[in-house]
Amino acid sequence: MLQLSPSKRRYFESLNISPIDLEPLVHDIADIDTKHKHALQLFFNALGEEEPDRVWEWQTSAQKLYKQRHRAIKKGKSTDSPNYEHLPIEQVIRLLKQDRETYPGWFVAPVDTAQELAQSVDHLHRDTKVLEDLAPKTKAELLYEVMWRYQQTQAPAGDFLVKAFHEVLQPEFELHLSEKQRREIALRLVKNQYWDDGKDNALNAIYSHARQQLEAFTHLFPETELELLYLDAIVARDEFDYEKLQTLLASMEKSYFSAKPVWAMRRAALHAELGDFKLSKQLVNSAFNELDRKIKQQPDSMYLLSLWSWCDFLNLAYSEHEERKSIPREDPSVKKAKCDYKSHFDEADYWLVKLEKDYIKTNVSPIEPEFKSGESKDHRDAIRFRSINLFKSVEFRLES
Repeated sequence: MLQLSPSKRRYFESLNISPIDLEPLVHDIADIDTKHKHALQLFFNALGEEEPDRVWEWQTSAQKLYKQRHRAIKKGKSTDSPNYEHLPIEQVIRLLKQDRETYPGWFVAPVDTAQELAQSVDHLHRDTKVLEDLAPKTKAELLYEVMWRYQQTQAPAGDFLVKAFHEVLQPEFELHLSEKQRREIALRLVKNQYWDDGKDNALNAIYSHARQQLEAFTHLFPETELELLYLDAIVARDEFDYEKLQTLLASMEKSYFSAKPVWAMRRAALHAELGDFKLSKQLVNSAFNELDRKIKQQPDSMYLLSLWSWCDFLNLAYSEHEERKSIPREDPSVKKAKCDYKSHFDEADYWLVKLEKDYIKTNVSPIEPEFKSGESKDHRDAIRFRSINLFKSVEFRLES
């Protein structure tokens, strides 16, 4: 509390000193100690409100809008801020684009972040009329932003969105999307086929056309060929066609991009499926060492840190009894930055337990007592759960 006169303030400003005088805010408090205490509280509160968010504290625009309304209501101020879903479509697209451009780039989106990303466009499933009467440019821009969210959450898109995504791949939309954006939409569609039951001929035709579109982009984006080989390898793995899997894996390893840490991890997973655990371990170690080196050079990269965390999990599984020479497993910086793989397993555990309890409530008990004393029927092998889409970006099976 400086109680500066106008002349003194001008003097300090002439010396490039900008004085902050809180006296006008606390002039009605008589006790000097109370006045100082209150002034400091106001000062520190103002600093706290202006503190920039950490990279990992990233929030969607929907979250920010909600918090703005909540703060205004809490302060007793009326607010006319509309709900996120009811904003003009042009403003929605602008906010969605802003989210994408400021996204920290986690390799696997944190559980809470993935939920927020999904909820921000969830209304498209409930109100399919949102896309009606939109100009081609507006529709293309909106659907690209929606597709990006599905890309981060790895959630399968419903039939309505599959058809909408395919629509913007048509020639009349070429002027409104870049080749990179069209390639990403086509790749999202091809990946979505993995979760489709294949019974709908119309959807099968869409997936087939999307793959053709994707193959046409390989000369511009060479890594696309590796993406297609990997998707085919995953299908071959699920069908227990190990001969085809081995052939596809050999083709993958010819790619220039196969040496990248993320592809080394995926190749390691496939080699483990073929029983080649020695090579699988070598690939994991190679990816881990490369990421370990990069993360020291770019400690603020959320992509590298989260990818490192998943690779660290695989490396630990293979090197359970070996001496660690890198970042400790319980490094708080990894967890603080929402890059810890354990949160995904915790989420999976929660839903598996919940689904089991819900199943038992509505179906036969896993252990059914018989009339004869001491005997019972075991139904546990008959319990089935729906597919749980919790984390799919890293698929790995270790030697038991």
